[in-house]
Amino acid sequence: MVVTPAVQRGQVFVPMHYEEANELTQSVFDPYSHQPSYKGSAVALEPVH
Repeated sequence: MVVTPAVQRGQVFVPMHYEEANELTQSVFDPYSHQPSYKGSAVALEPVH
């Protein structure tokens, strides 16, 4: 994980063009446009010791 001022506090950015990102997001689609709902997924970050 990298902390950067480009991403606001309380938000997490994951590039969507990596296949692994699809495994982290919900498989939910917009009922009208049928676009995947990548922008709203809950996350929990924990320190690794």
